[in-house]
Amino acid sequence: MRLLLDTNALIWFVTDSPRMPNRFKDLLEADGTETFVSFVSPWEIAIKTRLGKLNLGRPLHPDIGRMVARNGFTMLPPDWEDIQTVADLPFHHRDPFDRMLVAQALRHRLTVLTPDAVWDRYGVSRLWT
Repeated sequence: MRLLLDTNALIWFVTDSPRMPNRFKDLLEADGTETFVSFVSPWEIAIKTRLGKLNLGRPLHPDIGRMVARNGFTMLPPDWEDIQTVADLPFHHRDPFDRMLVAQALRHRLTVLTPDAVWDRYGVSRLWT
């Protein structure tokens, strides 16, 4: 399975939050799961932390880097085709970070690990239930 973590799932995994169901933690650590973390997610965390919209009680960027390396996750940079895909997406919601993650999931045929059901409106393969 090829998974893309949305930003909330990334935060919950890195912080070992009870909001991340154990079955997904196990899936992320399982052999045969190829997990991607978009460069957009740490960027979103940095911006929302700086704006005071996200308070994790500690800087998360060192933990994300270690977690990505330790688990063999792949960092996924946005490219021009992702940007064009974002431009063509309908406005089911306006979160620019989520819109880029949707575009990357669609273009790279990734299943997104997110509890956010609005992603279903984009036709993204989503795993959470």
